[in-house]
Amino acid sequence: MQTLNQQSLSLKSKIKKSEKTIPDQLIFSVASAFKELKGQNYFSINNNEKINFDRNDLAMAIRCYKKEDLNWNYNSIALLILNDQVKNYDFNKDLNYHLALKFASLSFSYERDKQSKSITQGYEVLKGLSLKHAYEYKKEFYTELKLAYELKNNLDKNIFIDNQRSLVKSDHGSFWDITRSVFQVFTGEIQNLTNTKTNYIDYKKIGLLCAEYNLLKLEAEAFLRNKKNNGLVNSENYNNFSSTMILILDDLKKSLYFMKDYRVEAMFSNMTEMNVKVHLSDLPPMSPIEWMGMLIRYGILILWALIIIFPIVILIQQGFNLNNQKVILDIQNFEFSFNNYRRLFEQTLFLKWLLNSIIIGFFTMIITIFIISLTAYSFSRFKYRGKRSFLIALLVSQMVPVFTSLLVFYIFTELLNNAFNMPRIATLLLIYVGGGVASNTIILKGYMDSISQDIDDAARIDGCSHFWIFLNIIFPLCKPMLVLIALMSFIGPFGDVILPSLILRNQEDYTVAVGLNMFINSERLMNYGAYFAGSTLVAVPIGVLFLVLQKFVVSGMTSGGVKG
Repeated sequence: MQTLNQQSLSLKSKIKKSEKTIPDQLIFSVASAFKELKGQNYFSINNNEKINFDRNDLAMAIRCYKKEDLNWNYNSIALLILNDQVKNYDFNKDLNYHLALKFASLSFSYERDKQSKSITQGYEVLKGLSLKHAYEYKKEFYTELKLAYELKNNLDKNIFIDNQRSLVKSDHGSFWDITRSVFQVFTGEIQNLTNTKTNYIDYKKIGLLCAEYNLLKLEAEAFLRNKKNNGLVNSENYNNFSSTMILILDDLKKSLYFMKDYRVEAMFSNMTEMNVKVHLSDLPPMSPIEWMGMLIRYGILILWALIIIFPIVILIQQGFNLNNQKVILDIQNFEFSFNNYRRLFEQTLFLKWLLNSIIIGFFTMIITIFIISLTAYSFSRFKYRGKRSFLIALLVSQMVPVFTSLLVFYIFTELLNNAFNMPRIATLLLIYVGGGVASNTIILKGYMDSISQDIDDAARIDGCSHFWIFLNIIFPLCKPMLVLIALMSFIGPFGDVILPSLILRNQEDYTVAVGLNMFINSERLMNYGAYFAGSTLVAVPIGVLFLVLQKFVVSGMTSGGVKG
């Protein structure tokens, strides 16, 4: 069996689901009131008063109804209070009261943007409709509402809005007072609608707080729509307005102590909903020219991406093409097949070539990083005789083109092979390491120079040795540059054809670049399909290494390393 609390919660849940804040009948009645005015040029408020208007005035009023106060702020506040205080409240018997409130709220939203005579007359139409339904509801209420529109009733003092008054222009000041005055009349009438004579609920204060919040919200919405500073709310005082709105909600929540919590939450949810698409950026919305510029930039980026992606797509596609063994590119006669990959693995030493390239690339990377990290640290942190001369020598060595040294590399390989029986693949590894040390030392030395020596000094004061400083401080801070150099050192042997072709004699020692080169330069072994298939597979180890190390390729690792 359910406990009493569970039954209460279940009943409250059913009430929440069945209770609709704005009844459909009320929405239909507002639309019908506008429909009745079509084809007319005036309507009567009572026997002595009428409002003249033309087609444009009515169109402006209807336009306001469709665009402003979409969440029925003031009506939802009144209905939530009445549903809370009156058991099984029937709004139909007070329909004219709610219609008068709706048209009044539309006039509040509309008057704020008054700029021309036609718009002013549109405001008079909405105001007249509010007075008309107020008269049909109760004559005494109509009289009190008319005095409120004319600011002839007793207007309570501002509660929170005083600190914004200096920001209000003179023509807006009276509008703010009218809004507050009119809505106090409507909320004051709620006491009569609830048939309560107790004075412990200050309905007028509740109305004043709701009016002041909605007034500030209207100004905030105008600023958020275009992020321009030509209104009452601008980038300088927006925080002030926001703080005041929060204070109003706090005081309003205290004043609504008599209401059930879920109805208060529904009221606040409705009140705080902004009728505007908020721009998350502090920048104003883009102009048509800025949109055009952005589209052009994106178009260029997309075109550039297609230029990069197209060769990759062709490479993968032609690897599965059966009809391109003797033709480098045959898109029209594409026939899907795995023959190119089958031949690559069954009739060649592709896996051996790939393994050779991975071994050479891996050890080149490890040895290069080990050597240059030590040499770059010595050049960056120590002072000794000949340091400048060594750096100049390294720079000069980079001015000599690599292809001019091919003969030297060949003689060097033959000497080591004949004298010490050193494998040619090991000699190739030494050449790659020696060729990368000079340039990478200069690069890493420049990166280490950007790291403040205050870090070293602080560590030495704590008794740390140079090696400890290098291993535990400098080396980790240089990780982004070391990762970049490691990647370049690993990738280098995969794309080099000339030097391995000169040094390596045995096919089992070939790197993958030399092996695949036979498929396009040998008449006997020519097979473009196998070349495309092998090129696709070569990208796998390089791609895997990049994915593993890419998180370390981050600039600015040294920022914040030195206090102050």
